[in-house]
Amino acid sequence: METPSVSGEPIFLTAEQCAARLQMSRWTIYHWISGGKLDTAKGLRRVGRRRLIDWNALKAAIERGDLE
Repeated sequence: METPSVSGEPIFLTAEQCAARLQMSRWTIYHWISGGKLDTAKGLRRVGRRRLIDWNALKAAIERGDLE
């Protein structure tokens, strides 16, 4: 029996979690947010007072070279 794929569902992470997955400083993520490089089109979401990042959208933006 095969496990259903959940790759279509968004995975929301904090800036610290994204930085850990990308092996970079969390301050780089914060810099992208404050500089406007990381916006809603590239995965940034506001949930209440928190800013969460859609991992799949961020990964796609990085692969396209949108954050360089």
